[in-house]
Amino acid sequence: MRKILISLFIAIISLPLWGGVSEWSFYGEAGFYHKGYDEKKYLDSLKTTFHSNMFSIGSEYIYLKDDNMIIGGGFIETTIQSAKIKNYDIYEEIPFTVITLPYIFIGKDFGFLSFELGVSWYLTFKEFSDLKYINEDGTESIQKGEFNWNRYESHVFPNFKLRLLKEDSFHIEFRFGRGRFNPMDNLFNIALYFPVYGGFLGTELSIKTPKTNFYDEYDGMLRSNQKLSFSYSYDVDVLNLEVFAGYLLKNIHGGSGKISGFQYRFSGGFQFSLRW
Repeated sequence: MRKILISLFIAIISLPLWGGVSEWSFYGEAGFYHKGYDEKKYLDSLKTTFHSNMFSIGSEYIYLKDDNMIIGGGFIETTIQSAKIKNYDIYEEIPFTVITLPYIFIGKDFGFLSFELGVSWYLTFKEFSDLKYINEDGTESIQKGEFNWNRYESHVFPNFKLRLLKEDSFHIEFRFGRGRFNPMDNLFNIALYFPVYGGFLGTELSIKTPKTNFYDEYDGMLRSNQKLSFSYSYDVDVLNLEVFAGYLLKNIHGGSGKISGFQYRFSGGFQFSLRW
Protein backbone atom coordinates (compact mmCIF):
# COMPACT_ATOMS: atom_id res chain seq x y z
CA MET A 1 0.00 0.00 0.00
CA ARG A 2 2.75 2.47 0.94
CA LYS A 3 4.62 1.87 -2.34
CA ILE A 4 1.43 2.41 -4.33
CA LEU A 5 0.67 5.70 -2.57
CA ILE A 6 4.24 6.96 -3.03
CA SER A 7 4.10 6.11 -6.75
CA LEU A 8 0.78 7.94 -7.10
CA PHE A 9 2.20 10.96 -5.27
CA ILE A 10 5.25 11.13 -7.56
CA ALA A 11 3.01 10.81 -10.62
CA ILE A 12 0.73 13.61 -9.44
CA ILE A 13 3.47 16.15 -8.67
CA SER A 14 5.02 15.42 -12.10
CA LEU A 15 1.85 16.52 -13.91
CA PRO A 16 2.87 20.23 -14.36
CA LEU A 17 5.51 19.07 -16.86
CA TRP A 18 2.61 18.63 -19.29
CA GLY A 19 1.34 22.22 -18.94
CA GLY A 20 -1.84 23.47 -17.26
CA VAL A 21 -2.40 25.05 -13.83
CA SER A 22 -1.31 23.63 -10.47
CA GLU A 23 -2.51 24.51 -6.98
CA TRP A 24 -1.00 23.13 -3.78
CA SER A 25 -2.57 23.90 -0.40
CA PHE A 26 -1.43 23.23 3.17
CA TYR A 27 -3.51 23.66 6.32
CA GLY A 28 -3.55 23.08 10.05
CA GLU A 29 -6.34 23.07 12.63
CA ALA A 30 -6.64 22.78 16.42
CA GLY A 31 -9.80 21.76 18.27
CA PHE A 32 -11.25 19.22 20.68
CA TYR A 33 -12.55 15.66 20.50
CA HIS A 34 -15.49 14.83 22.78
CA LYS A 35 -16.37 11.35 24.06
CA GLY A 36 -19.84 10.70 25.43
CA TYR A 37 -20.56 8.47 28.44
CA ASP A 38 -23.23 7.78 31.10
CA GLU A 39 -22.49 9.51 34.40
CA LYS A 40 -22.67 6.71 37.01
CA LYS A 41 -22.89 8.80 40.18
CA TYR A 42 -26.51 9.71 39.43
CA LEU A 43 -29.46 7.35 39.96
CA ASP A 44 -30.86 8.26 36.56
CA SER A 45 -28.41 7.90 33.69
CA LEU A 46 -27.10 11.33 32.66
CA LYS A 47 -25.32 11.50 29.33
CA THR A 48 -22.32 13.82 29.32
CA THR A 49 -18.91 14.10 27.63
CA PHE A 50 -15.27 14.83 28.37
CA HIS A 51 -12.72 16.10 25.88
CA SER A 52 -9.14 15.85 24.68
CA ASN A 53 -7.05 17.98 22.34
CA MET A 54 -7.31 17.27 18.62
CA PHE A 55 -4.94 18.51 15.89
CA SER A 56 -5.11 18.13 12.13
CA ILE A 57 -2.66 18.87 9.32
CA GLY A 58 -3.33 18.32 5.65
CA SER A 59 -2.37 19.07 2.08
CA GLU A 60 -4.10 18.85 -1.29
CA TYR A 61 -2.71 19.11 -4.82
CA ILE A 62 -4.95 19.95 -7.80
CA TYR A 63 -3.82 19.94 -11.43
CA LEU A 64 -6.08 21.54 -14.04
CA LYS A 65 -5.15 20.46 -17.57
CA ASP A 66 -5.56 22.73 -20.61
CA ASP A 67 -8.71 20.77 -21.55
CA ASN A 68 -10.14 21.47 -18.04
CA MET A 69 -9.68 17.91 -16.82
CA ILE A 70 -8.79 17.74 -13.10
CA ILE A 71 -6.36 15.32 -11.46
CA GLY A 72 -5.13 15.47 -7.89
CA GLY A 73 -4.60 13.99 -4.48
CA GLY A 74 -4.01 14.85 -0.87
CA PHE A 75 -3.90 13.66 2.71
CA ILE A 76 -5.15 14.61 6.13
CA GLU A 77 -3.74 13.41 9.46
CA THR A 78 -5.73 13.96 12.65
CA THR A 79 -4.24 13.27 16.08
CA ILE A 80 -6.41 12.83 19.19
CA GLN A 81 -4.51 13.07 22.47
CA SER A 82 -5.17 10.50 25.21
CA ALA A 83 -7.38 11.51 28.15
CA LYS A 84 -9.36 9.89 30.96
CA ILE A 85 -11.85 10.86 33.64
CA LYS A 86 -13.12 9.12 36.81
CA ASN A 87 -16.70 7.92 36.42
CA TYR A 88 -17.69 6.87 39.98
CA ASP A 89 -15.84 3.54 40.17
CA ILE A 90 -14.31 3.27 36.68
CA TYR A 91 -12.31 5.41 34.28
CA GLU A 92 -13.65 6.57 30.95
CA GLU A 93 -10.79 6.81 28.47
CA ILE A 94 -9.94 8.35 25.11
CA PRO A 95 -6.97 6.41 23.68
CA PHE A 96 -4.20 8.17 21.78
CA THR A 97 -5.44 7.94 18.18
CA VAL A 98 -4.03 8.91 14.79
CA ILE A 99 -6.16 8.90 11.64
CA THR A 100 -4.24 9.10 8.36
CA LEU A 101 -6.36 9.65 5.28
CA PRO A 102 -4.63 9.81 1.86
CA TYR A 103 -6.81 10.20 -1.25
CA ILE A 104 -6.78 10.72 -5.03
CA PHE A 105 -9.39 12.08 -7.45
CA ILE A 106 -10.19 13.06 -11.04
CA GLY A 107 -12.83 15.36 -12.50
CA LYS A 108 -13.85 18.00 -15.00
CA ASP A 109 -14.29 21.77 -14.75
CA PHE A 110 -17.13 23.04 -16.95
CA GLY A 111 -16.80 26.66 -15.83
CA PHE A 112 -20.24 27.11 -14.28
CA LEU A 113 -19.76 23.85 -12.37
CA SER A 114 -17.15 21.20 -11.69
CA PHE A 115 -17.33 17.66 -10.39
CA GLU A 116 -14.56 15.50 -8.95
CA LEU A 117 -14.68 11.89 -7.78
CA GLY A 118 -12.00 9.79 -6.12
CA VAL A 119 -10.95 7.15 -3.60
CA SER A 120 -9.85 7.64 0.02
CA TRP A 121 -7.99 5.32 2.40
CA TYR A 122 -9.16 5.82 6.00
CA LEU A 123 -6.41 4.37 8.23
CA THR A 124 -6.81 4.37 12.02
CA PHE A 125 -3.98 3.80 14.51
CA LYS A 126 -4.62 3.80 18.27
CA GLU A 127 -3.13 2.98 21.66
CA PHE A 128 -4.62 -0.34 22.76
CA SER A 129 -5.13 -1.08 26.48
CA ASP A 130 -3.51 -3.97 28.31
CA LEU A 131 -5.41 -7.24 27.84
CA LYS A 132 -5.87 -9.54 30.85
CA TYR A 133 -6.61 -13.23 30.32
CA ILE A 134 -6.65 -16.47 32.33
CA ASN A 135 -4.24 -19.29 31.49
CA GLU A 136 -5.24 -22.98 31.53
CA ASP A 137 -3.62 -23.41 34.94
CA GLY A 138 -5.74 -20.60 36.39
CA THR A 139 -2.99 -18.00 36.55
CA GLU A 140 -3.53 -14.52 35.17
CA SER A 141 -1.43 -13.04 32.36
CA ILE A 142 -1.32 -9.56 30.85
CA GLN A 143 -0.73 -8.84 27.19
CA LYS A 144 0.83 -5.40 27.08
CA GLY A 145 -1.10 -2.84 25.03
CA GLU A 146 0.65 -1.01 22.22
CA PHE A 147 0.14 1.64 19.55
CA ASN A 148 -0.92 -0.19 16.41
CA TRP A 149 -3.14 -0.23 13.33
CA ASN A 150 -6.83 -0.68 14.09
CA ARG A 151 -8.07 -2.63 11.08
CA TYR A 152 -11.70 -2.62 12.31
CA GLU A 153 -11.85 1.17 11.95
CA SER A 154 -9.91 1.37 8.68
CA HIS A 155 -11.50 1.14 5.24
CA VAL A 156 -11.75 2.61 1.74
CA PHE A 157 -14.54 4.98 0.67
CA PRO A 158 -15.35 7.25 -2.31
CA ASN A 159 -14.74 11.01 -2.03
CA PHE A 160 -16.33 13.74 -4.14
CA LYS A 161 -16.56 17.48 -4.65
CA LEU A 162 -19.26 19.34 -6.57
CA ARG A 163 -19.02 23.09 -7.26
CA LEU A 164 -21.97 25.08 -8.57
CA LEU A 165 -21.37 28.45 -10.32
CA LYS A 166 -18.02 29.93 -11.31
CA GLU A 167 -15.13 29.71 -8.87
CA ASP A 168 -14.22 33.44 -9.19
CA SER A 169 -17.72 34.57 -8.10
CA PHE A 170 -20.32 33.53 -5.55
CA HIS A 171 -20.41 29.72 -5.57
CA ILE A 172 -21.50 26.65 -3.60
CA GLU A 173 -19.52 23.49 -2.88
CA PHE A 174 -20.69 20.05 -1.73
CA ARG A 175 -17.78 17.98 -0.39
CA PHE A 176 -17.28 14.53 1.09
CA GLY A 177 -13.72 13.88 2.24
CA ARG A 178 -12.33 16.68 0.07
CA GLY A 179 -10.76 20.11 0.41
CA ARG A 180 -9.97 21.43 3.86
CA PHE A 181 -11.51 19.02 6.38
CA ASN A 182 -10.84 16.64 9.24
CA PRO A 183 -12.54 13.23 9.48
CA MET A 184 -14.12 13.96 12.87
CA ASP A 185 -15.85 17.33 12.35
CA ASN A 186 -16.54 18.00 8.68
CA LEU A 187 -16.08 14.90 6.57
CA PHE A 188 -19.34 15.73 4.75
CA ASN A 189 -20.02 19.45 4.33
CA ILE A 190 -21.71 22.18 2.30
CA ALA A 191 -19.95 25.54 1.82
CA LEU A 192 -20.93 28.91 0.36
CA TYR A 193 -18.35 31.49 -0.78
CA PHE A 194 -19.02 35.22 -1.17
CA PRO A 195 -16.59 37.70 -2.84
CA VAL A 196 -15.72 40.34 -0.21
CA TYR A 197 -13.04 43.09 -0.37
CA GLY A 198 -10.94 41.30 -2.96
CA GLY A 199 -11.13 37.95 -1.18
CA PHE A 200 -13.75 35.36 -0.28
CA LEU A 201 -15.85 35.04 2.86
CA GLY A 202 -16.90 31.43 3.37
CA THR A 203 -19.46 29.72 5.57
CA GLU A 204 -19.60 25.96 5.94
CA LEU A 205 -22.02 23.56 7.58
CA SER A 206 -20.94 19.99 8.17
CA ILE A 207 -23.57 17.29 8.54
CA LYS A 208 -23.50 13.63 9.48
CA THR A 209 -23.23 11.04 6.75
CA PRO A 210 -26.48 10.03 4.99
CA LYS A 211 -26.84 6.83 7.06
CA THR A 212 -26.60 6.70 10.86
CA ASN A 213 -23.70 4.32 10.32
CA PHE A 214 -21.97 4.62 6.97
CA TYR A 215 -20.84 1.02 7.35
CA ASP A 216 -23.52 -1.07 9.07
CA GLU A 217 -21.14 -3.72 10.37
CA TYR A 218 -19.06 -1.23 12.37
CA ASP A 219 -20.81 1.11 14.76
CA GLY A 220 -19.89 4.77 14.31
CA MET A 221 -17.59 4.50 11.32
CA LEU A 222 -17.32 7.64 9.19
CA ARG A 223 -19.72 9.71 11.24
CA SER A 224 -19.28 13.45 10.90
CA ASN A 225 -20.05 15.97 13.64
CA GLN A 226 -22.31 18.92 12.95
CA LYS A 227 -20.16 22.05 12.91
CA LEU A 228 -20.62 25.59 11.62
CA SER A 229 -17.47 27.29 10.28
CA PHE A 230 -16.50 30.67 8.84
CA SER A 231 -13.43 31.55 6.80
CA TYR A 232 -11.82 34.41 4.93
CA SER A 233 -9.26 34.01 2.14
CA TYR A 234 -7.22 36.56 0.22
CA ASP A 235 -4.90 36.33 -2.81
CA VAL A 236 -1.42 37.85 -2.76
CA ASP A 237 0.00 37.24 -6.23
CA VAL A 238 0.38 33.41 -6.56
CA LEU A 239 -0.24 32.91 -2.82
CA ASN A 240 -3.66 32.52 -1.20
CA LEU A 241 -3.98 32.96 2.58
CA GLU A 242 -6.98 31.77 4.59
CA VAL A 243 -8.02 31.75 8.26
CA PHE A 244 -11.01 29.84 9.60
CA ALA A 245 -12.87 29.11 12.83
CA GLY A 246 -15.61 26.63 13.69
CA TYR A 247 -18.22 25.99 16.37
CA LEU A 248 -19.38 22.46 17.23
CA LEU A 249 -23.19 22.38 17.05
CA LYS A 250 -23.67 18.69 17.85
CA ASN A 251 -21.23 15.96 18.80
CA ILE A 252 -22.00 12.82 16.78
CA HIS A 253 -18.72 11.01 16.19
CA GLY A 254 -17.84 10.73 19.90
CA GLY A 255 -21.37 9.95 21.08
CA SER A 256 -24.20 11.99 22.55
CA GLY A 257 -24.05 13.91 25.81
CA LYS A 258 -23.80 17.40 27.26
CA ILE A 259 -20.56 19.19 26.35
CA SER A 260 -19.06 20.79 29.44
CA GLY A 261 -17.49 24.16 28.72
CA PHE A 262 -18.61 26.53 25.99
CA GLN A 263 -14.99 27.19 24.98
CA TYR A 264 -14.39 23.53 24.11
CA ARG A 265 -16.79 23.74 21.17
CA PHE A 266 -14.46 26.04 19.20
CA SER A 267 -11.78 25.14 16.68
CA GLY A 268 -9.62 27.17 14.33
CA GLY A 269 -6.73 27.17 11.93
CA PHE A 270 -5.15 28.54 8.79
CA GLN A 271 -4.39 27.53 5.21
CA PHE A 272 -2.10 28.78 2.47
CA SER A 273 -2.11 27.79 -1.18
CA LEU A 274 0.28 28.26 -4.09
CA ARG A 275 -0.94 28.43 -7.68
CA TRP A 276 1.27 28.42 -10.77
